[in-house]
Amino acid sequence: MTIYSKSVRLLMRDYVAQKGIAKGQTLNKLDILAWFSERYPKIKEGTINAHLILMSVNAPSRIHYNVHSTGEDDLFYQLDGSNYRLYDVSSDPRPIYIVSDHEQDNNRLTTAPTYADDKLSQSTQISADSSKTNTDSILELLDDIYPDAYCDDCLSKELSIRPRQTVNKIGRILTTTGKTNRQSGICSSCSKQKIINSLIKQNPMRPSQKRDAVHERPMVVAVPSKILANQDFDVEHARTEIVQICHQLWNVHNKDAAPRSISALIISLRNDNLLPTLQANMMLTLCGLRNVYVYDNKKLGAMETDIGKNALSIIREWWTNAQK
Repeated sequence: MTIYSKSVRLLMRDYVAQKGIAKGQTLNKLDILAWFSERYPKIKEGTINAHLILMSVNAPSRIHYNVHSTGEDDLFYQLDGSNYRLYDVSSDPRPIYIVSDHEQDNNRLTTAPTYADDKLSQSTQISADSSKTNTDSILELLDDIYPDAYCDDCLSKELSIRPRQTVNKIGRILTTTGKTNRQSGICSSCSKQKIINSLIKQNPMRPSQKRDAVHERPMVVAVPSKILANQDFDVEHARTEIVQICHQLWNVHNKDAAPRSISALIISLRNDNLLPTLQANMMLTLCGLRNVYVYDNKKLGAMETDIGKNALSIIREWWTNAQK
């Protein structure tokens, strides 16, 4: 379900080959954007920018874009915010991947960021995706494993949130606001005695609302696109429908296990051009409404319900057409 026959990852390599880029030659972002605009106009500029981060070996923010440690994403070395050159494995520092367990214990990345990386990090770390999904992803994962509990290390590893101190900070805030418990205990993932995080169920679901667990990877069929005006809106059912759609998309295009946080999964599918930006934003909106309802125990009013209905209608209409 990609827009073109090749992924943006592969098209980046086509750009290098067709341009005859030589070792040490400087590449400008505007030239890359112009090349894509001329040949692949349906690919959005934001998607191209995200792949430039993903495929730059010295960009710390690449870990937020499902970077592969096999080397297939190691194409560029970022010189500054607009210029790149080809990655030179013989002389450049080691590429930044998800840090290892040993490196987590030492609280450091696989390589020190450069000044250019720092500028890039400032512009990307404050994005809506980063600020929203770190907290939501932790809550969604703890919800998925409830009543089990994870330590900060395992949350950091499974959700690819780096550095792990970010998890610690968010965990403390969530505990202060009454959304989670932090206490000494056995982590359900690593089985070690640590400070563990567990969800406080503010608004337990009714039996009819229980959703499919994310890791069950359900398959779905097309659903009607029309929502009747007088039909009750069930935000849990809407969220379950989104989970099913996203896992069907993921299973078709990926062999690895999907992210267990639905927000992280939506963003990953969007960044890989498997989910249109509009529908991805509608899914994130619905998940946000559901999270407020469940984690903050806030009843959805008429305006929030209308937003949820309209967002779900947009998603359903797209999904029905995509199945044809």
